[in-house]
Amino acid sequence: MAIRNDLTFGTSVDTRDLRADLESVQVGLGRQVGKLLQEAADPIARQARNLAPYDPRHRTNRKDRLGHLRDSISVGGASAAAATVVSTHPAAAVFEWNDGVRPSIAPRGVPLTLKAVQMAHKAADQQLAAVERTVADGIDRLIASHGL
Repeated sequence: MAIRNDLTFGTSVDTRDLRADLESVQVGLGRQVGKLLQEAADPIARQARNLAPYDPRHRTNRKDRLGHLRDSISVGGASAAAATVVSTHPAAAVFEWNDGVRPSIAPRGVPLTLKAVQMAHKAADQQLAAVERTVADGIDRLIASHGL
């Protein structure tokens, strides 16, 4: 049995009021904003995968089937307030949040300190303009298509 450790990291865009307003006009219209946010998070996930540490010499451990960190990063979904990028890799939190001062992990009792790469934060910063354009254009299309 596999244990799934989702780590949600990224940025959020609060669309609760917009979704409520659209939902009051037509049932299901607000839900489409969530789909737009999920669509907009895709470039962030792709960029985060590119920024994630990668060692081509790494072999998947047959016992735990632990693959590369970059292969585990994807769009997690969108709620009323946020679009998320997630990773199921147990080291994702270390590479996103570790301060590089305290030991990160201690395999076989030997402490190792890993410096944070902050792939999701950097990806969100780099893709911010594209995300804003995608959401704004999508909302404009949504409003125009319903004659609002």
